[in-house]
Amino acid sequence: MMTAVAEDGRTLGLSSDGLLGDCLTWDELVESVTISLCAWFTSGLDLKLLVRNGLPVWCAQHRTAGTRSPCGLLRVTDE
Repeated sequence: MMTAVAEDGRTLGLSSDGLLGDCLTWDELVESVTISLCAWFTSGLDLKLLVRNGLPVWCAQHRTAGTRSPCGLLRVTDE
């Protein structure tokens, strides 16, 4: 579905298992991935957790509202 490259050069493959909410547009998906991965790497969290658990994503409306349940989940592979 998409590839993300971190500042340190690591490449992540991101794909959906069809678990994306109808509220999530492509642009919102890209924005959510960018925000989440930036926060993840800035915090120094372990990439293995993303590979194991996936990356939750939110649409703009639910992110702004602070909704706890994500609008979707992306499978992450360390390429």
